Amino acid sequence: MRKKKQLLRRGTIAFFALAFFCTLYEARADVSPSVSEVGYWQQSTVSGTVKDETGTPLPGASIVEKGTANGVQTDFDGNFSIRPTDSDAVLLVSYIGYKAQEITLKGKSHIDVVLQQDASELDEVVVIGYGSQKKSDLTGAVATVGSEKIQERISINALDNLQGKVAGLNVFNSSGRPGGGFQVTIRGKGSLNADNEPLYVVDGIIGVDIELINTNDIETITVLKDASATAIYGARGANGVILVTTKKGKSGRFTVDVLSNLQVGRPANQPEVLNSDEYWNDLKVRLDADQRALGAGDGSFVDNYPNEYPRLFTPDGTRAGNPIYDTDWFDETTRTTFSQQYFVNVRGGGEKSSFSFSAGTQDDEGILNSTFFKKNTMRFNGDFQVNDWLKIGGSLAYSDSETNIVDDYRIGADGLTYAMLFYLPIYPTEYPDGTPVNADDLKTANGGWDVWYGATPKDRLELLDRLTKNRQVVRNIFTEIDFLNNLTLRTSYSVQDNNIEGNVFTARRLDTFVNRNSASLSNSNSQQVIFENTLRYNTIFDEDHNLGVILGTTRQETEAFGFGLTVQDFDDFYSYYNVGQGTAEPTVNSEFGRYTIDSYFGRVDYGYKGKYLLTVTGRYDGSSRFGENNKYSFFPSAALGWRVSNEPFMENSSTFTNLKLRASYGETGNDAIGNYARIASPGAQTVIFNNERVTGSSQGTIGNNDLKWETTEEFNVGLDLGIANRVNITADYYQRTTKDLLFNVPMASFSGYSSILSNAGSIRNSGIELLVNTLNVQTNNFSWSTSINFTKNNNEILSLGNQDADIFTAPIWWNQQIFRVGEAAGSFWGYNRLGTWGTDEVDQAARYGRIPGDIKLEDKNDDGILNFEDQQIIGSGLPDYTMNIGNTFSYKNWDLSVDILINQGNDILDHSIILNVDRVGYGNTYKKFFDQMWTPENQNTMYPRVRKDLRKFDGADSGQVFDGSFIRGQNLSLAYNFDELVLDKIGLQSAKIYLNLQNFFLSTDYHGYDPEVSSFGGQFTEGIELNGYPRPTTMNLGFMLTL
Repeated sequence: MRKKKQLLRRGTIAFFALAFFCTLYEARADVSPSVSEVGYWQQSTVSGTVKDETGTPLPGASIVEKGTANGVQTDFDGNFSIRPTDSDAVLLVSYIGYKAQEITLKGKSHIDVVLQQDASELDEVVVIGYGSQKKSDLTGAVATVGSEKIQERISINALDNLQGKVAGLNVFNSSGRPGGGFQVTIRGKGSLNADNEPLYVVDGIIGVDIELINTNDIETITVLKDASATAIYGARGANGVILVTTKKGKSGRFTVDVLSNLQVGRPANQPEVLNSDEYWNDLKVRLDADQRALGAGDGSFVDNYPNEYPRLFTPDGTRAGNPIYDTDWFDETTRTTFSQQYFVNVRGGGEKSSFSFSAGTQDDEGILNSTFFKKNTMRFNGDFQVNDWLKIGGSLAYSDSETNIVDDYRIGADGLTYAMLFYLPIYPTEYPDGTPVNADDLKTANGGWDVWYGATPKDRLELLDRLTKNRQVVRNIFTEIDFLNNLTLRTSYSVQDNNIEGNVFTARRLDTFVNRNSASLSNSNSQQVIFENTLRYNTIFDEDHNLGVILGTTRQETEAFGFGLTVQDFDDFYSYYNVGQGTAEPTVNSEFGRYTIDSYFGRVDYGYKGKYLLTVTGRYDGSSRFGENNKYSFFPSAALGWRVSNEPFMENSSTFTNLKLRASYGETGNDAIGNYARIASPGAQTVIFNNERVTGSSQGTIGNNDLKWETTEEFNVGLDLGIANRVNITADYYQRTTKDLLFNVPMASFSGYSSILSNAGSIRNSGIELLVNTLNVQTNNFSWSTSINFTKNNNEILSLGNQDADIFTAPIWWNQQIFRVGEAAGSFWGYNRLGTWGTDEVDQAARYGRIPGDIKLEDKNDDGILNFEDQQIIGSGLPDYTMNIGNTFSYKNWDLSVDILINQGNDILDHSIILNVDRVGYGNTYKKFFDQMWTPENQNTMYPRVRKDLRKFDGADSGQVFDGSFIRGQNLSLAYNFDELVLDKIGLQSAKIYLNLQNFFLSTDYHGYDPEVSSFGGQFTEGIELNGYPRPTTMNLGFMLTL
């Protein structure tokens, strides 16, 4: 730990020392000219006023003598006075939201300045589906994040940079493993069985893996949220769309960007568990009480390990003394990490062409020993204007990644992240002679339970090798032909190839129950081909009418093939490099799939006098995943906008600089099911025939040729408001209803099938989104701005088909989640825990087969039996609201940004409580709950007596549900930007050094690694906890240069 602190301290000192010397150098370079250089002009005061076009004074306007640090601000009435150094000095007058002016004095002693409003923000061009629009003309719910905001957070994954940046966009980071474990949704989850991930479009290419893109390549990310914005993508847009635009070259400019980053990380949180002495006392009490109660003995141990080493127990099973070992398994399996990132981008262009080339490499160490994520990327974009009517271009992107991680949320032989907390501290990492610890070292007498099974957490890291390689190549070519004025035909052809290679080796000693090693190899290849044609027409007629039309067709074909092989029983030496050594019968599988979608789409944008806006969109999609009668469906949308601020009655308003009302309705589709889900599929079946095992095929699933599109209908109203050029507000209310849900409807047991994939039921997401950007302070040398986004989403199941019968799922062992009409999808299901039975409740406890100190559960119908009828909804992993607060401060050449993420009202169902607090097993336990457990002196508690009795286990209950609300310090970034005088001397356009902290603090009442959990990565498993990969706190130190 001391080394960790020294590394962080030295990095911080180095950063500030470098910045300090740069400041000195700039101060030296910025020495004011001598009297001889400015001549003998007698300084005099120049006064004046600064007003807007309506004559309203502008307080706080900046007046700076150009080329100097000499500057002042206007007072409340817009007045100022300044002493320039020259009678012909040039004054730069500026004010936020207005166009700056340069005024040459020419000996004047008084000037009156009138500034005009700058509509540049409203005129900002925003990328939308199959085109772009001015921000002022948008009618849909669209949000854009620029490269400056993206690069405030140094990350290996672009999704990490989006967390908390957009209202309505939920980037859920459920794992701290290198490379991240992200689940992304927009405006809630609208499907029970089909995919809920948004569609990713990179430079117009659908379906690119955004996690393999280099974050530094990104120019903008645009999030399309409502149906009017996403309907242009029809079948693919039901879950929202994320558009990524990469950096391109510009004519007449040659630019080279260089980034170098070093990251140091350490575990952010280590939950406190019992040490060796505390655990031993706890264990002995448990065994004595438990085995005596069961009549199984006196709770003594048998010591199976050779007696030449001092142990916990004497040969007769009695205690020999205090524990010899006190192992902190969390500390043994985690480390301080050192990760690196390097990136270079070269872009430029001439009169008729432009290009951009980039290359980057990233090496991310995981805080668990031996885990890592590595990524390499290359990208080329180029275009050439052949003549006045023809433009050609293309792009080529390559990325590969290599990952070695452990499985999150497991309790078996390879369940490392769980064992890091609850493995026995009385075990050593290994015995003095190098002999490994194994499960039979401690066993209860009289054939009782093993105290713990499997290898140590340290061995689980070393004996399991899980290497995954991912390669992606995307190439695209396009032509643009201008037939007439404002009429353009664009044809593009893209091919995306993906390859995923998996190698897993499990050493023999990893699972002592099986005593068998294994090696698995898998390889999958997929290719997506998209051929697209669009025809665009834009015109302005009669001065007041603005019309834009786009028509298009898309043909997408995807083909995938994969195979897998697993062998067992061979020498560990071969790992997965020689699977032919396996002596047991191998397991082999393969799969093939093909998917096609045909689309025809169009959009009309109309504006009248820049005040009244209309957008109408339609898309006709056909998917090979549905039967002949249901392949095609039409998805329309319409949106209206009214720019109230452009009305004559608003012309003289200096308060409302922008006011726009928006409303939209639209439909989108979802076909995210298996390629052949409508067809009955065979399954392998093994039977014994003539005393021999015979393997054949039988019908595995039932088909449904009537499957059709899952359809989402969405209504949205919104407001865009600008106040005094200092406050910008965007507010939206939405209601999304998804009908004809694609999910597995339970079937009667006599049918021979458990369920059938059908269109049944509906679900609704409704909520509000709020984005507020403010400019709090603006002076010559200092500025402070704030950005707040707030999201509240309500999820409710409206119907489920099949007479609206409840549906239960079992993420781990038993039915823990329920899908019920009128409730949020995936709510937690179990008993209501009332507390524990007291010594004065012996008879009442005996009614349920319990004794004082056991858990007391609510018997809702008071029939003396705890069963399904007594269970109820006990929580939900969905938050009440999320909010992100970002503040940016600038002082001279220094920039400081701070992002705080708030998540409120989400519950967590923690399975480690069941195992290690309610005591189903013999593992270690949380100190926090151990101190609250029932004793005769402490009976008013929620946690039972020290015990180990599986028979007292009733499943999930409210005592295992905890408040998962949190406030997280997402990002803290301090940057120093070099002055132009220095840059000119060293030949750079820009340069900065930065210090960046991520996940730098966490405020929560939750006791586990982190409250942002989602076991198994399922559709509705937010809040289901079984101790995943711990999240790190990281410090980044680096520089960015532009040549």
